[in-house]
Amino acid sequence: MIASSEVALSQHDANRTISRSTSFRELRADYFRHDQIMAIMFLSPGLALLVVTATGVYGLASFWVRKRYRQIGIRRALGVRKSDILRYFLVENLILTATESVVGTALAIGLNLAVA
Repeated sequence: MIASSEVALSQHDANRTISRSTSFRELRADYFRHDQIMAIMFLSPGLALLVVTATGVYGLASFWVRKRYRQIGIRRALGVRKSDILRYFLVENLILTATESVVGTALAIGLNLAVA
């Protein structure tokens, strides 16, 4: 397609010089390559931070479960189901994570305003 276009243009005007011919797809890919690299550069640390945060939340949850083995055993002896105990710890972690997210967001906004 591109080669036939070059031939047609050179037949129309013999003095025409075509230094480079590319398809629209290649031209578009070249144009957006910088933006794609920048998006990857910004998303990579964000994803890494998300993994580190998730690991921290998991570690904290494991710590609290291990620390409360005795309490869990007493509850199980009183007839509480395993799913109820799991729900209790999940809700507790959800409350902690949500609270810390709100505080962290407020601090980030405040720091942003202070720097700006």
